[in-house]
Amino acid sequence: MSQELKELKGTDVIQGFVIPETLFGYTAFSLMIPPYPMSSALFLGWNFGTTAALMQKVWSPFYTDITGVDLQEPPENLKPEKFFNYSADKFVEWCDRKFDFVCIDLYNGNVIPDFVFSDKFVDGIGRITGKMLAINLTFYNWIDFMTYDKHFIPDACKTVNRDKVMFMVPKVVISNGQAREEESEQKERALIQ
Repeated sequence: MSQELKELKGTDVIQGFVIPETLFGYTAFSLMIPPYPMSSALFLGWNFGTTAALMQKVWSPFYTDITGVDLQEPPENLKPEKFFNYSADKFVEWCDRKFDFVCIDLYNGNVIPDFVFSDKFVDGIGRITGKMLAINLTFYNWIDFMTYDKHFIPDACKTVNRDKVMFMVPKVVISNGQAREEESEQKERALIQ
C-alpha cells in the first residue's frame, strides 16, 4: 500500500494525508483552507495536520501561528509546534486565547461527537473564534449545525463529492463591521452639513 493511502482507517473514511496535496481539491481538507491568510489558527481534530499543511502552502509567504488538538498523538514529523493531546471539548472549555481561524474536523469514523452540537461547546467556539470558523460536516446536513446560529453567520458552503464544509463568521465581527460602517456614514453626513 502506498504511503499516501496509509491514512485510510478501518471505516474507509479518509482521516488525513501524510502528503497533504494528495487528492487536492477533491476532499474536505482543501475545502477548509481559509480564503485569506490568518495570523493564528486552531485545528480541532489534527490527525496528520493535512488542512494546516495545505493552508501553509497556499499562504506560504505569511506566517500563521498554528495550534493542533487531537485525542491521538500525530507522528512527530507531522506535529505542530503547539499540540495538545486533549479532547476538543475540554480544550475549548479551558482555552482563554482567541484564534483568527478555527477549524472543526472532529470525527470518530464517520460520526461527529455529540458535544460538537452542545450549547456549551458552541459558546466556547464563539468565545475563541476571532475572524472565521470552518466546520467539516461531511455525512451531515447543513441544518444539523443550527446551534451555531447563536454566535455565527454562515458565510460559504462548499461541497465536492460527498465532502461538505461550512465557513461561518462570528456575529460580533459582522456587528463590529456594521457599527464601523454606520459611524463612517455619520461622519460623512456631518461633513456634508
